[in-house]
Amino acid sequence: NALWDIRKGLFASAGASRDKGTTMLTEDVAAPIDRLPELVGKLRHLLDDHGYQDAIIFGHALAGNLHFQMAENFDRPGAADKFVAFCDALANLISVDLGGSLKAEHGTGRAVAPYVEVEWGKKAYAIMERVKALFDPDSRLNPGVMLNADDRIHVKNLKSMTEADDTIDLCIECGFCEPACPSAGLTLTPRQRIAVTREQARLEKAGGAMDLMEALADGFVHAGMDTCAACNLCSLRCPVGIETGTMIMGKRAEKRGKTADRVAALAASATGAIETGFGFAAGAQTLARSTIGNKTIDSVTSTLNSWSKGKIPRPGKSMRPGPGRPKTVETTATRGRVLYFPACASRMFGAPKADLDLLPVTEAMVALLARAGYQPVVPEKLSGACCGQPFQSKGFPEEAEKLGRKLADKLDATRGPGVVASVTDMSTCALHIQRDGGEMRDSAEFLLDMVLPHLTITRPLPSIAVHHNCSAQRMDEQKHTEALARAVARDVAVLTSTTCCGFAGDKGLYEPELNAHALRFAKNDVPEGCALGVTTVSTCAMGLTDTLGIPFVSLASALEYVSRP
Repeated sequence: NALWDIRKGLFASAGASRDKGTTMLTEDVAAPIDRLPELVGKLRHLLDDHGYQDAIIFGHALAGNLHFQMAENFDRPGAADKFVAFCDALANLISVDLGGSLKAEHGTGRAVAPYVEVEWGKKAYAIMERVKALFDPDSRLNPGVMLNADDRIHVKNLKSMTEADDTIDLCIECGFCEPACPSAGLTLTPRQRIAVTREQARLEKAGGAMDLMEALADGFVHAGMDTCAACNLCSLRCPVGIETGTMIMGKRAEKRGKTADRVAALAASATGAIETGFGFAAGAQTLARSTIGNKTIDSVTSTLNSWSKGKIPRPGKSMRPGPGRPKTVETTATRGRVLYFPACASRMFGAPKADLDLLPVTEAMVALLARAGYQPVVPEKLSGACCGQPFQSKGFPEEAEKLGRKLADKLDATRGPGVVASVTDMSTCALHIQRDGGEMRDSAEFLLDMVLPHLTITRPLPSIAVHHNCSAQRMDEQKHTEALARAVARDVAVLTSTTCCGFAGDKGLYEPELNAHALRFAKNDVPEGCALGVTTVSTCAMGLTDTLGIPFVSLASALEYVSRP
């Protein structure tokens, strides 16, 4: 598996080693299998002789098929002529000397069109042209792609990889990232966001084309920025770890104006009031739905969300007021003190209704710690305490840093002697605090390692569905979550048809179509009769519940229930 990972990653890894601003070029050729050693040696010499010493060769030896790739900056004088000379020599080597094929695994295109006649001969080429004319007399079908009289078509309209952003400049647009993106098929994929960003940079550098530049800028706001979850799961699929979400967060920061800065500064200084307001709003919605009905509330909020172009939230029916700061009691703990930080979202929003008597995640964490023999330690005056991740995601890193420092000071002041671990109940917060250099464990890993061994499972559930949220995946916690899930239920169904659920903090409230699109196939992963799902982010739980129709709760809530004496 390790060797195969290296082989799969060669394409993107070698592409990422090229100089910024250069275009990566790749081809695949084949020779009779008995002449493969000759092909390898001569191709290496050919690349070196034409100035492509950095090129690499790899491929499928059993089929006599070689890939090679190199980089070129076609803005440099003479670069196109250098490439033409190489292609001429390559066509002669493969088609004439070795009796091979210029296109082995992939289809012929404009890059090979000038050499089709060299490979097949004049007579065969003339027959191809006659067949093409019979079926397509007006040359409407892929004109010039395979048959082209222009012997320099392979160096015209070349793809540009203009330097645009340090975060993504090494991307070769291979597309390995696309299956991980929750907005793929809805708006743009990471590769498409990068391609548009590069085109914007190219147009700005070239000057002119103001109409196109304005159209790209306007369209990119929704398609590129608003519907990006910034989950960075794309980086896990990328062989060189490019974080397109980080680039988008940077663009959000660039886009903000003085008014947005003032609003962000005000919000960061009033997080306590915001937390109270969100809790009140969640309670008001719950009351309104119970009196007016879900259909009317959904219609009104949908209309307001559309009218405001996504500025007014459109909450789902699973949003309920949260429990606030959990109460702690002194126990006869023998295993030490555990500092527990209930995340702001867990305090503001309660778990969706379920048939089981489940505790909110904050109360469940405290109960589990005490049950396992630890003394839970919860910071005082928690209202408004936030790690800063929501501000970071929206493009306000300065405010995120201020809130992060403030929280770190509060946690340090609370920690005290005898604390054996610090834990939070949301993996997004754990990841953000860890990246800021703080000491914080996510609940899945902590509960598996330090709590589960001291519990007795008294009533396991028949089955549960499991969603691995994006932050948990980036911390490689799937194995911990699934191990806990197997302790909670006899049958565990992982949602394999989705990656990030698209709720993305509060984005599911403002861009609910992203959440719905990301989970469009997830119902197929939930087995018949499964009545409960688990995740490690409370906001994700709301989106999963509304979309899939079964309650999703924190994994801690489920573990507390099945281990309750």
